[in-house]
Amino acid sequence: MGIVLENVCKSFKKKEILHHITLKLDKGIYGLLGPNGAGKTTLMRCLVGLYEADSGEICMDEELKKRGIGYLPQSFGLHGNLTVYENLEYLAALKKVPDKGLSEHILNCIETVNLTEQKDMKCKKLSGGMLRRLGIAQTLLGDPGIIILDEPTVGLDPEERLRMKQLMRQVGKKSMLLISTHIVEDMESLCDEVIIMNQGSILKQGSQQEILRHAEHKVYTIPVKEEGEIDGEYSVLRSFQKDGQEYYRLVCEKEQDRQWEEEVTLEDAYICLLKGFENKMK
Repeated sequence: MGIVLENVCKSFKKKEILHHITLKLDKGIYGLLGPNGAGKTTLMRCLVGLYEADSGEICMDEELKKRGIGYLPQSFGLHGNLTVYENLEYLAALKKVPDKGLSEHILNCIETVNLTEQKDMKCKKLSGGMLRRLGIAQTLLGDPGIIILDEPTVGLDPEERLRMKQLMRQVGKKSMLLISTHIVEDMESLCDEVIIMNQGSILKQGSQQEILRHAEHKVYTIPVKEEGEIDGEYSVLRSFQKDGQEYYRLVCEKEQDRQWEEEVTLEDAYICLLKGFENKMK
């Protein structure tokens, strides 16, 4: 069964944050995509039990429930004067991880996130990327069946983001992994399924190939000087220079009287879904 959510709603001060969320999560790596304020963090906090849903049901497979949940919030605090190992030892005690084999288990978690050389370093001396990796290490304590990461690549440079994605692939081999982000490119070639969320609702859930279909015949590359010829609504994704001329890559509400891009990206489909263009597909 995995995790099943049925019509989950959550409000704060009469403002609805989650609107009738229905989802089914099984084994694999899931990417939860959405702009800031879409409700991703609130949904994750309901999943881990930090918030209680106002209505609806969240059901979890008994085996997964027994193994527990590992959670990395977007803002993750540590004791700066404790070492990497000491912080994990302290968190393991809070999580009531059994003492038997604990030292070896902590060292394995440290090795998994490639912090072995820093295990005796005080956390206040770690870089931002190292701290995020340590945050993932604490989610591995106790070998949970579900791991939830909220914006794990925020604030990381491109090299650290690449390392983080490689690490998430490794973690996803052993546990169900749910990753929240608004950085679309971090989800490409990483997730088995993508969930796109906006304004407290689920717009679409499916494999990357299923999501990509929503951008077919909707992505165009045009010279900037021809922008006025576009029929209907559109959204510019990026601009670039080629052979001394400036171009736009954009997604369009309607099919244009020009050649569309054969290869589309997850970002193309994501913008189409956010803009509502997918509802007008032929």
